[in-house]
Amino acid sequence: MKASIVLISLLFTILPNLSSGQSIHTLNPEMIPIQNLLNENFEAKQQVGKSNEIFIQQIGVQNTIASNITSTSAAVNLNQNGNHNIIGINITSKSYRSNIDQKGDYNNIFENIYAPSSNISLNLSQNGRNNHFERYGSNSIGDKLEFNMNGNDKSIIVRNFK
Repeated sequence: MKASIVLISLLFTILPNLSSGQSIHTLNPEMIPIQNLLNENFEAKQQVGKSNEIFIQQIGVQNTIASNITSTSAAVNLNQNGNHNIIGINITSKSYRSNIDQKGDYNNIFENIYAPSSNISLNLSQNGRNNHFERYGSNSIGDKLEFNMNGNDKSIIVRNFK
């Protein structure tokens, strides 16, 4: 968790420098201790075997991702290709695996799950315009489903309760 916070802080420090035309090699010397800390945390994660990783790719304008994941192990891939897409994730689980692809404009995904002892997964693809997906709760059936939304103006709401 601490490594994730440090990594996010590092990204917010590096990204403005990169966008202004500077290279990573011209960063402040103050960044060196943070890089050393990240290397130490990376080595520790490899030894333990559990990690929390989130990969985000956004192409387009005004794409938004709000992610709050509390988990001992998470592997998340979020891809947005289009404009005005939204992903909102609020998860508490034992483990969380997710592959989410949004292609098109004005697509929305909201996930709200509190299941601290469960292994949660989501594979979701939205292709089109103005598609809406919501998922609440967790159970053994709903956690294994894959969703493909193709077309325009489609909605799926999944309520999983034990």
